[in-house]
Amino acid sequence: MHISISLAALITLASAAVIPDPELDRRQEDAVITWRDCTWEKGLLEADLDEMQALARKAAEHVDTTPELFRAFFGQEPPRTNIRDSTIKKRYTAVSNFKSKPKKSVTIRCNTDSIPACKPANHVVAADKGGPNIYICNSYWHTRKDALLRKMSPSRHPLRYGPLDEYIPIGSQLMHELTHVWFITEDHNITNPASGQIENVYGHRNSLLLARESAQKARENADNYKMFAIASYFDSSHWSVDPDRLSGDPEL
Repeated sequence: MHISISLAALITLASAAVIPDPELDRRQEDAVITWRDCTWEKGLLEADLDEMQALARKAAEHVDTTPELFRAFFGQEPPRTNIRDSTIKKRYTAVSNFKSKPKKSVTIRCNTDSIPACKPANHVVAADKGGPNIYICNSYWHTRKDALLRKMSPSRHPLRYGPLDEYIPIGSQLMHELTHVWFITEDHNITNPASGQIENVYGHRNSLLLARESAQKARENADNYKMFAIASYFDSSHWSVDPDRLSGDPEL
């Protein structure tokens, strides 16, 4: 039996066989970091961005060196995914070079009283998905004083099932928003298995739950990047990789 396939059909089949990796896109050569309405804030934010970069460097290392932890937050690489394990490592590497070699232009805005995303009192920092703006909300400064990475040392009190949520450095909040700007990440929802309520995927437990439910969604979710980076920066052996065993009780 003779089967005839047109050239157009072959092209269609070929294009459907592979999902392009977004990280193959070239870095924006003229990318710059611009500051808007930041005066006294700029020096403090520069230090916080240094901490963000330090978190990202550790995360990039741990993609390869702590596979159990990596799988807990990002799942097993799905077939034909456009966000491969190597893509995640490249993303962390890009964040680690934010100040010296930005991937895309970013505008950091400090006078954010009129920004709707900063209206909720608990919003520390916000961003436009796809960029270029990152908004430093007023509550950032109240949160910052107790959230500096250099002042945190959870490894002094190791708890195998302890929650990472007690140690959220301000630099990790910046990383969360930067992934929205550069990688167009999501804030996915998940059903809390205990309460049945729909919740945003923020924090340690929900990030682990999302990765267990959908590796693809975990790789799209901003807080999974944040939480894996925190776990990588501190002693990763102290953090639970099981959302069902997450209470801070070492006797579990």
